[in-house]
Amino acid sequence: MKRAMTLAVPAGALLAGLFIAGSASAYEFKLQFGLPSNARAVRIAGFAFASGKVAGDCSFDTVTSGSGRDPRSYTTHYYQKCTWDLKGNLLSVLPGEPPAPAPISSVGGLTIYANDGKGDTAGTDTAVGGGFVNHPSAQYSWLTPGGGYVFRSDQAKFDISLILQNVGDLPLAINKFTPTSSYAKMTVKSATCSKLAPVAPGGTCTVVITYDPSAVPGGDNPYTAYDHISVGVTSNSGFAPLFSETVEVYIAPGG
Repeated sequence: MKRAMTLAVPAGALLAGLFIAGSASAYEFKLQFGLPSNARAVRIAGFAFASGKVAGDCSFDTVTSGSGRDPRSYTTHYYQKCTWDLKGNLLSVLPGEPPAPAPISSVGGLTIYANDGKGDTAGTDTAVGGGFVNHPSAQYSWLTPGGGYVFRSDQAKFDISLILQNVGDLPLAINKFTPTSSYAKMTVKSATCSKLAPVAPGGTCTVVITYDPSAVPGGDNPYTAYDHISVGVTSNSGFAPLFSETVEVYIAPGG
């Protein structure tokens, strides 16, 4: 049974969770591979497991237009094979496109080419837009929507309360939260989770961040400063996004 979710993250950062019948529950990681903007006929797929890695196809074509009076377009083929770790991070790229093995199963856009018998599977999935590896893991998403906007009419400190959820299969152990800001000072005030207090699968954690704009320099006249803030998480999770938001702060003359 497949379960999909949408994270409150910047555009392009989409992940999906997956349960596969007949195997242990696991989290589906997209096989990461950077592509040029003119890439065509992209073929990213996990074909096999070897030495704790995923091996597969990472081939594509590029199409470029002629210059000057040349109206033709030119196609360049990149026949390649790649390896990834069990969380979808790219490890190597070598020439030569590997042949696709016979699929183990193919249902509703999900094609499985490999199963290591330990709960890990690999193949392609239209839900993630390419290749995937399915591996038991802790994985978090932000329940507090990111990308928002906050206006403050003074330079007083205020707290930002954020909630994240363990949407993976293993306990989520968080080592630290790292808040950053373009102008103001940000600190972690409190958190209901830590490395010693992991978040169980399906559980949530709340972190309170204090935003202090008093250090934002003043000017000759009152003005508003636009600040971009983010909160990162160091944990045993796979790829996961920063929380981000924009804060507009009223700044009095002289700070």
